[in-house]
Amino acid sequence: MTCSRLLIYLCFKGCLILASLSPVVRTTSVSELLQVRTEDMPPPETMYCSQQINIPPELPDILKQFTKAAIRTQPHDVLQWAAAYFLALSNGEPLPVKDRLEMPVATQKTDTGLTPGLLKVLHKQLSPKETVTKEELLKKWKGLCLPIEQLDTVLVLGNFDAQINWMHFFALGCSALGGGAPRRHGAAS
Repeated sequence: MTCSRLLIYLCFKGCLILASLSPVVRTTSVSELLQVRTEDMPPPETMYCSQQINIPPELPDILKQFTKAAIRTQPHDVLQWAAAYFLALSNGEPLPVKDRLEMPVATQKTDTGLTPGLLKVLHKQLSPKETVTKEELLKKWKGLCLPIEQLDTVLVLGNFDAQINWMHFFALGCSALGGGAPRRHGAAS
C-alpha cells in the first residue's frame, strides 16, 4: 500500500471513529468528511510513510483509555469533554469519566442533565476540598458538558456565594436527582 493510500485509509478510519462519538459529525456524510482541498494537503515531497513516523509507545494506550472513557461517559460535546479529560490527565487530577455507562431511565426522554454517574464524577473531582469556588465548579461542570441553567438552579437553591461548601452542594445535587424539589435555603416550610 502506498503512503498516500495509507494516509487516506487512516483518515477514513479516524472519520468513522469520530462519527461514532460525535453527534455533530454523525450528521455529516463520510464523503463530505473525506473531501480535502488540495491546497490544504502538504506537497508530495513532505508526505510521510509509516516507517518515517515515530509513534510514542504510550500513545496507543492513552488513546484506548480515552476512547473507553468517552464511550462510558457519553459526553454531549466530545471536544469540550476531551479538553477537560486531557487537562485533568496532564495535571494528575481525577478524570471526568463515569465508572460505567448509564442507561437512560424510562422517564428520561433526553439525557441532557445531571445523572448519578456525573454527580459521582464531580464528587471525585471536588470532594478533596471542603469548599470550592464557583469558578472551579463551573469549570468542572462545563467539562462534563452539563447545562449551565441546571448549575444556576442548584446555586440559587443553595443560596451559595463565591465559596461553596462542597457537601452542601452535593446534597442539593442528590436531592435534585431524587426528584425532590429542594427548597431555597432559609425559605419557610
